[in-house]
Amino acid sequence: MNMTPIGKLAKNEFHGQPAGSIFHMPDFFTLHTNEQEGYYFEWLINQIPVASIHFTNIGEGIWRSPGRGTFAGFNLIPGVSIQELISFCNAIESELKSRGAKFLEILPAPMAHNPIDFSLQYYALTCSGYQVSQMDLNHAIQINSCPLTERMSYGNLKRLRKCIREGLTTERTSINELPEVYETIASNRATKGRVV
Repeated sequence: MNMTPIGKLAKNEFHGQPAGSIFHMPDFFTLHTNEQEGYYFEWLINQIPVASIHFTNIGEGIWRSPGRGTFAGFNLIPGVSIQELISFCNAIESELKSRGAKFLEILPAPMAHNPIDFSLQYYALTCSGYQVSQMDLNHAIQINSCPLTERMSYGNLKRLRKCIREGLTTERTSINELPEVYETIASNRATKGRVV
């Protein structure tokens, strides 16, 4: 579906749209584009960013959102219309094709994170000719009055008890510590032979 653009495409201008998750943030994007070509796109309507997405060239004409990370896909402000999102998709596709893109891969946030945004993205991408090429299970757990330990599988409960026994703790860190956090996770994945 090709439509007349409603807004304006901005590349790597970082107008400050609120991030949907850590994977949508400009800091996360810039952390991973040091060695690879990448673009942080925003769709501006009346100079206000209403949607964003970033893509990284991962080689051989393949551009992925995110280049690294669990998911990214589109970050939308509430009320973005289908027409606005489709125009954004078309503008990005045109821009990346002009830079040699042959294949675009988008890994959206799980549906459980925001069912409305997920549905809007799925519809807009389908209307723009995109197809699902792979799918993963959502591992979200709804927070309710039932204690988590009563809802965990035996294996996960065993792991949790081991972590408690060995004194594992968690804490909230600042965005400035993101590179150190990432390196810890990357190192752990690499020791297990997983792609980083």
